[in-house]
Amino acid sequence: MEKRHRLLQKQLEAAIREETRLLSPKAPGRLEQAVQKVEGKFPQGVVSALQKAFELGFEKVFASGTGVIEWTIRPEKSRDTAQRAAAPLKTGRVKAGLRGIERQAKKRIRGNRALTAAEGATLGLLGIGLPDIPIFVGMLLKTVYEVAVAYGFPYEPEEERLYILQLLCAALAGDGRMYSARADRTAFRIENGEPPGGELDTWITTASQQLCMRLLAVKAVQGLPLVGAVGGGFNWAVLGRTGRLARVKYRKRMLSRMLRVVQN
Repeated sequence: MEKRHRLLQKQLEAAIREETRLLSPKAPGRLEQAVQKVEGKFPQGVVSALQKAFELGFEKVFASGTGVIEWTIRPEKSRDTAQRAAAPLKTGRVKAGLRGIERQAKKRIRGNRALTAAEGATLGLLGIGLPDIPIFVGMLLKTVYEVAVAYGFPYEPEEERLYILQLLCAALAGDGRMYSARADRTAFRIENGEPPGGELDTWITTASQQLCMRLLAVKAVQGLPLVGAVGGGFNWAVLGRTGRLARVKYRKRMLSRMLRVVQN
């Protein structure tokens, strides 16, 4: 039991280090420098309309789109696959179990990124039309949902939706550490049966703001040398970063849960 505890603790510390690397602010690259030059110069009417469109996208997916997303996820089959991948954990083979789960999560992320690339004509070079936004929001949520399932967590309860929105904010923000810490507090409360705190509508607005400003900034600079090429694949890049952070956050939650079981 003590050996298992040490191994789990070591894996948790490795996940925390990976999360720190993902969220550590980096020196601005060419794209970021260009974005900084145009920040605050967007017409307020455009910003408001696009942010509202993202808010409606989240609301639509949460209210009526889950069934469509679940049709593509096939949650029962995905949960069965996840349980088989995690089976070695039950016999004490922690590393083998974690590798199996990681393979499933990465496979799902790769599949969604490939689908996003194939549907590039929908968003074009970020010439986003308002009707397309629910598609983009749906792909982001689908990616997180599938990672959650791979690690044995639900995505349907409202408190889990709060967690997912906070995770999205952490992935999208220039410095996501504050949002990441808030997501950790929400996860702690969920695990302890406490109200998570925060309102779903508030976090829908916050996540929409992050998406709105990210996409508008790239749209504003897409005509500059080298920057336009980056902008063309921005939706693909955002989905990849979201998937990587989701994988680390859910791995942390799973390992923390397993440590509590071992300690008790």
